[in-house]
Amino acid sequence: MLSIIAATVVRTSPLTRALGALSVLALAAAPLLLGACGAAAPTVVLASPTTAPQERVVVLARPPWLVPAALATLARYPTPAAVEGRTYQWGEDALAALRSGARVDVVEVSPGENAAELIGSGMLQVVDTSRLRFWDALAPALKSLPALARDGELYLVPVAADPFGIIYDERFVQRPPRAWRDVFRSRPRVPVAVLDNPLVAIEVAALALGYRDPSALDERQKQRVKGFVFRQRRALRGFYDSDAELARLFARRRITVALGFRSTAFALRRRGLPVCFAFAREGQPLRISCLGVSRDAADPGIARGVIDAYLSLPMQRLLTRRGLLAANRKASGAASRAAPARLTNPVVAAAPLNTDLWLDSWWRELKAGRG
Repeated sequence: MLSIIAATVVRTSPLTRALGALSVLALAAAPLLLGACGAAAPTVVLASPTTAPQERVVVLARPPWLVPAALATLARYPTPAAVEGRTYQWGEDALAALRSGARVDVVEVSPGENAAELIGSGMLQVVDTSRLRFWDALAPALKSLPALARDGELYLVPVAADPFGIIYDERFVQRPPRAWRDVFRSRPRVPVAVLDNPLVAIEVAALALGYRDPSALDERQKQRVKGFVFRQRRALRGFYDSDAELARLFARRRITVALGFRSTAFALRRRGLPVCFAFAREGQPLRISCLGVSRDAADPGIARGVIDAYLSLPMQRLLTRRGLLAANRKASGAASRAAPARLTNPVVAAAPLNTDLWLDSWWRELKAGRG
């Protein structure tokens, strides 16, 4: 059996937090599945003839990928290695950990963050997909994302996607918003909370204004986006950076609507809050989570086995129960297969060029209530 060693935490700094909190890639909607749980699936064997039983495999990932339920699912598979989980918060933290020479075998990353740098600097190994048991079951739209490969070779394996949309309290919202503009057109104004991240504001405002690719804004369009956000500032009743903080805003009835990830809506429902999630028809940002094999992995065979375990049906079903879109097309039941049709315009989450200082200054200005 796969044994688990206690997780440790890796931390560093601030400004790629923007990309970290909303790292989104273009994704064709058709093959993605979400939402259902199901029966037990075949056992995945994590094995390598070169690894002794006392060996360990270190997984560097954000906390959701190392929650007790995920580790328990991993632990059901026989392997001659123990899994040690190390958590990080932002994409640049993972980059710093790998640069420091820390022991890492498998790393979780979103392509909108530092994937290009990880691949370009040689910190990841090429993944032999012929040796991944579940590769053929993955959604083609995910497997073909350009950011996962370089020079025709694959470095990152997509595991799941998290859609960004509209979270609302079903007790007080009689007509659920179905578009970003609906959130801000309501009269009287609906109190809204937004993820404390300027890139979220860019994505939402740009899509609401009809720009299908928020990463391609020119200077005039950026100013129009800023103006749109500032016009909505009276409706903004909270900026949150955690599920717990958003739960408090809903519980205290300070807000009835929030802009957030689908996984966040599912987390709030687990806390007993009567919230629902809606896809906005103008466009749907998606945060894609991938796994890669570190350049310094002690045993690439064991590392690939961990990736396969994350792609297995038990793990993928666990992820869908937490609101994610499963990469493995077999992970959901027929009842959930209509949901991807709502992904009418999946978009690329990347800041427009030359926006770092602009993002920082106007976001602080907005939160200070000036404008």
